[in-house]
Amino acid sequence: MRVSLLYLGSTGAGPVYSLEMAKAIYITNKCDLQIIISENCYNLDLWKKYFKSTKVQLEIVKTYKRTPIHLALSFVAFSRHRRIINLIKNFKPE
Repeated sequence: MRVSLLYLGSTGAGPVYSLEMAKAIYITNKCDLQIIISENCYNLDLWKKYFKSTKVQLEIVKTYKRTPIHLALSFVAFSRHRRIINLIKNFKPE
């Protein structure tokens, strides 16, 4: 089975919960795992460290910064959206 995990948030409890969920999925060893996360994720170093020497496909994507103008611009950043869509399509999750 192939699973894609997408988390584009950056702060709060989300990055922690998402990392723990990704670890739990990984240790079951029942699927190929693709993880797509934001470059602004505050615990990005932990993601990189944990999945560094694994067969997990860890993709880091550019997302908005925490300012109103960047948030508004993120809705029209079609090249970023297309990249995420292509990453998932190419991985072919079930």
